[in-house]
Amino acid sequence: MILELADIRIHPEQNAAFEEAIQRGLTTVIAHAKGFEGFKVNHGIENPQRYVLQIFWTALEDHTVGFRESAAFAEWRAIVHRCYSEAYRSSDNQAGALRDEAVGSPQSILAEVSEGCE
Repeated sequence: MILELADIRIHPEQNAAFEEAIQRGLTTVIAHAKGFEGFKVNHGIENPQRYVLQIFWTALEDHTVGFRESAAFAEWRAIVHRCYSEAYRSSDNQAGALRDEAVGSPQSILAEVSEGCE
């Protein structure tokens, strides 16, 4: 299993709009992607414009190829992108250019998830 972490910043005073948009995008777009296994959204308390989105994928390629290179990715961005802060939007727009060096944007991390410690 692969865990995608997106450390998202939104425009001030856009919390309600973003929370509606992210739920809609997750349930109507990402939940139908091949390899999608689940998600969790965490809202920052110290910084109310910060959210950490966790998406669980079966395999790395389900995220990097199957989703990010599909029409569904454009649909997802159309739903949530308007709420992103300008700084986060800029880094998210560069994610494709960085793909050969790192997966996702500077605020996005993919990691394998194991069941326990060894």
